Amino acid sequence: MLLTSFKGPGEFGKLPFRFLPQAFDLSNYRTALHQLNLPLLFRNSVVATVVITGSTLVTSALAGYALAKLRFPGRELVFRLMLSTMMFPAFLFFVPHFLILVH
Repeated sequence: MLLTSFKGPGEFGKLPFRFLPQAFDLSNYRTALHQLNLPLLFRNSVVATVVITGSTLVTSALAGYALAKLRFPGRELVFRLMLSTMMFPAFLFFVPHFLILVH
């Protein structure tokens, strides 16, 4: 990806495929810096990361404590359901996330 970012407009997707660019071109980076609001995009990424990581830590800690220390009806069922969801590969959830972001 990094080497492809240095390829010129006519070089990407051309056959035969070349791993290295014929000439290093920085126009892609100039275009990105001028057309995108990078500070806003960076802030959005940081906010999303902090919120997702924080909520995952809090809910996982609470669920882990409840399943480890408390005895309640259905505890084994809840534990087995949580364990079974961990067995799905992570990329299985990419399609629903994509569909949510597109609409």
